[in-house]
Amino acid sequence: MTVAQETALSERFLTAWKRVERHLTDERASRRGEADMSAVLRRAEQARRVTPSVSEFLQACRKARNAYAHIVFDGYEGPVTLPPRPVVERLERIAAGLASPGRAVTVAPRAVTCTVGTPASRALDVMALNDLSQLPFRDPDGTWALFTRAHVSRLVHGRCTEGGLVLLDLSATVGDVVASVGSTPVTVLPWSSTAPEALEALEAALLLPDDEPGGYPAVLFHDEASDRTAIVTADDLPGLYDLLGR
Repeated sequence: MTVAQETALSERFLTAWKRVERHLTDERASRRGEADMSAVLRRAEQARRVTPSVSEFLQACRKARNAYAHIVFDGYEGPVTLPPRPVVERLERIAAGLASPGRAVTVAPRAVTCTVGTPASRALDVMALNDLSQLPFRDPDGTWALFTRAHVSRLVHGRCTEGGLVLLDLSATVGDVVASVGSTPVTVLPWSSTAPEALEALEAALLLPDDEPGGYPAVLFHDEASDRTAIVTADDLPGLYDLLGR
């Protein structure tokens, strides 16, 4: 690699780093010269603007930054050392994600739904056919909830006799089953929500019991105008992280 190529790579790194600084640093603190990037990155992680993995990566970039800067000494012009290309490319993805966070629906599959009147047996068939653990449905009042495999497990447990026999009427509707064993609320975000917004809701859900509001690890996106519904679950975390440059 020529000196010109090395310099170009280091300049790409520094350009991307400045974009990251600009998007994460408070303008007033920056004008006062109080922008400690180590503290800025910690605050960004706490505010869920970046994931822990991205924060750790950016902290490493911060420490190495001066080595990639253009310097002149003893007749040499250029960086002290060369930033690895994968590092530069990842930093550029992170900077782009901060400038224009990707919409979560770009990685959210279209939701397979049911209705309160769907027979539980049919809902289970649909889940098995599509390899799903839940089906979103709308209550009569318009709020969204989930019919999950856990509902059937609770139903089995509640109907089990001392002899271990279980009598289930799976012609009962989804609404009836949910009413008898407890509802599972789900977080619903606007169709235009960004990946950071979806990631924050999904990660928060992983810390709560499933039957608490926002506790089931799934986030719905619904567009009233077109009646489109999409969903992200824990299985979609890699796609969300990729949108954020992880």
